[in-house]
Amino acid sequence: MASDMQINPQRAKQLAENLASISSRINAVSKPPKQVRLIAVSKLKPATDILALHQSPHPLHHHFGENYVQELLEKSKLLPRSIRWHMIGGLQSNKCKHLAEQIPNLCQYQWGGSKVRGGAERCAGAGETRRGEVSASEVHGVDDDWGDCEE
Repeated sequence: MASDMQINPQRAKQLAENLASISSRINAVSKPPKQVRLIAVSKLKPATDILALHQSPHPLHHHFGENYVQELLEKSKLLPRSIRWHMIGGLQSNKCKHLAEQIPNLCQYQWGGSKVRGGAERCAGAGETRRGEVSASEVHGVDDDWGDCEE
């Protein structure tokens, strides 16, 4: 569990500086009413890197992405439920069920540079692969209008 993980303070400082730099560049160019959400992708990085940016009492970041199902499943079990997970990349329909059942804080499934709508149907076995978006509420069968994905 997260409470047993050891975070390297130097690594945590570097990650926080990198996140601050990217966030300031995004803020400098984003214009209301459009809002940009930064998803920190942890592809093959240790769970301690994610925890370093999501430590209590004041987490620096909430949205994290993975593009390997097994990595996402493992990290989601180790890390706090307050993390908003994003599955990024292609996904076999037989893997989608595992994500939906085992990751209650799965926020979105994103594929091909955009979010995938129809992911819930793919999870249900319809085999649909339309582009768009799927929210945790669709995957988990709750009509909460993206509630799990908000800060």
